[in-house]
Amino acid sequence: MPNKQVPAVSNNYFESNQAMLDFQDVITHYAAQQDGATRTLAQSLLHPHTRPPLYYFGRNELSAGLHDVIPADGFIDDFAPSGTTWHAMPVVALAQLDKGSVIVNCVINAKPRTAFSRLAQAGFSQLLSYADLCRAMPEHIPLPDFVAATRADVTASPAKWAAIYAKLADSASRQVFNDVLRYRLTADHTCL
Repeated sequence: MPNKQVPAVSNNYFESNQAMLDFQDVITHYAAQQDGATRTLAQSLLHPHTRPPLYYFGRNELSAGLHDVIPADGFIDDFAPSGTTWHAMPVVALAQLDKGSVIVNCVINAKPRTAFSRLAQAGFSQLLSYADLCRAMPEHIPLPDFVAATRADVTASPAKWAAIYAKLADSASRQVFNDVLRYRLTADHTCL
């Protein structure tokens, strides 16, 4: 069996017809990859007396942790029985909310893009993702565990990631790899 060579890693990662995502660039410029309006809305959440009502979409570890840092007016869960509370706050159905509310999508592990689209289709315009808060306020909002772990692994073992990328036979596979890697480095649902 021939000995397979791992592609060499350079500072311009993997020049080819379709280059592997420059993960170092994604990590380095993470916070800068956010528009001003999103950053302003995210940072406004730190001022509870001047912001609109705030709700976290999804009851999970992220929304609970976020509530500890930036207290919300409640959590959104359409399947919770009426009168449910969680972390001493009301759990409400999406249909119960004023369209002027700020909603942070804390769904990041199962269909985050679908969850965000659902909020937009429901007519809410002040929408943020958990990743938006991480970008706007890294000193307050920690990266999700899977993002921190992926960043650590890809930084520590770039040749391993390059070897995986090098085995992909077509541009569609390479694009999916890059999109998933970008998501795992940022938790930004728009990558998917």
